[in-house]
Amino acid sequence: MTRYLLTTFSRVALLVIFASGCATDPPTPAAAGSTEQPARQAEPGVQRLLEAADRALSQDRLTTPANDNAWQRYLRILDIDPGNADAQAGITAIADRYLSWSIEHARDGSLKRARMYLGKAEEVDPGHPSIPAVARLINDQEQLKTERYPLDPHMVKTRQASPRSFDTIANRIRELRPFVRIRAPDDAAGRWIYQQLQARLDFRIEATFDIRSGYSVELSR
Repeated sequence: MTRYLLTTFSRVALLVIFASGCATDPPTPAAAGSTEQPARQAEPGVQRLLEAADRALSQDRLTTPANDNAWQRYLRILDIDPGNADAQAGITAIADRYLSWSIEHARDGSLKRARMYLGKAEEVDPGHPSIPAVARLINDQEQLKTERYPLDPHMVKTRQASPRSFDTIANRIRELRPFVRIRAPDDAAGRWIYQQLQARLDFRIEATFDIRSGYSVELSR
């Protein structure tokens, strides 16, 4: 994060420039014993804490390991300076990252991990506005019934379709009209799988591609 700190010297300089345009006499120094308080200075060490917290955030050391994570450092900053906007933004960023991981795992069907990351986000930033929406997504995914059909990697790599494998999947798509997810390690393989299924049906398949290791088709309803 780039931060700008207006130093005491800069503030005094700006006041002198402003005053010079309004009066011919230089500003009178404050009298001895004046009750006027100097501008509040940042607490020593806050900037170093911010830099360390931002570095931990960039390295995904969000709430672990103990005593060397972004969250604890942002909390320490807020103990020193309760209104510190950078620390508040950092905590929100931690929750954002946990929520993005929760969404990713929910869509992947890894609902236990999705709930774990949602819980992390709730712990870090209970008032985060996206928490309810992610919780609903996980609940919706839990209610889906999913059928998974693994495909032979050799068949896909050599583009030698097994009629029985694809016929079975196509028949289930025809019966269920489900949400279709095709998983393959590259886009070309995923599109070939889609084409094999589409060739067996007389309506357009709505499908998503999940680029990852392994070959399979998932049907959810």
